[in-house]
Amino acid sequence: MLRKTYSMISGDKRIKKLHLLIAFVATYFAIWLPDIQGVLGMENVNISSTLVFGTLNGLLLGPIYGAIVSLAAISVHRIAHVDMLLNNPFYLISPLFLASASFVAGLAIAGKKKKAIILPCLLIAAWFATEVGREIFYYPWLHILSIAFFLTFTRIENKISFFSKNKGYLYLFACSLLAVSTDHLAGSLSALFIFDLGSSMYKEVIFIYPLERILIATISALIFYAFIVWINLLKANASVLNENEEHNVKDVMDYINSEVKDIIEKEK
Repeated sequence: MLRKTYSMISGDKRIKKLHLLIAFVATYFAIWLPDIQGVLGMENVNISSTLVFGTLNGLLLGPIYGAIVSLAAISVHRIAHVDMLLNNPFYLISPLFLASASFVAGLAIAGKKKKAIILPCLLIAAWFATEVGREIFYYPWLHILSIAFFLTFTRIENKISFFSKNKGYLYLFACSLLAVSTDHLAGSLSALFIFDLGSSMYKEVIFIYPLERILIATISALIFYAFIVWINLLKANASVLNENEEHNVKDVMDYINSEVKDIIEKEK
């Protein structure tokens, strides 16, 4: 169901143009939505509303268009606040993080597994190449886990009953987790270079950021799964209507072929 529906919504050019517009507007206005604070009862765990859209854009539009929409929508907002751009380099490049999530999510849902993990692997390698990264070598544990889960899921989805029964949503979750982990590590590396952060800053969030990222991935996957289910319901209703129309046409044709022809013959 998932792959067939995704192929349908990504292949139709008219539908894709509509999705491009909706995704751009939704991502742009999501910037003004309040952050979700106190996640899981923890004061330090806040989730920006835009993070969910980074993954959703990739799942819906694919790696290229999804990344372009995410980058464009956030950049337009950044341009409107040019004073912050000049004073904060991290703020300037932050749209790239969201675009990276869209890019990876788009590759992942399209089944391009090897290509989808290239960017996450490069970021992990870049982390270990830094002095702080070697000191806190365990920091990207969730990022490594997300790659492993994504790669192994398709191999075991039909072998374990729980996975086979829920493989549609779990596959979306695997794609989403890989995407939001990429976004996070890109931001962590950039902050390390721009602000010259010490290792203590990363140690403080070692068990906080995974909760945040897993929740973002869960929400993104749920939203897109609900969208897929809705599309399939529309298809099912449309097919029922078409069948009813076909039956009505068939009844009319049968009537014409039998009753009407008999009447005409009698009049002759």
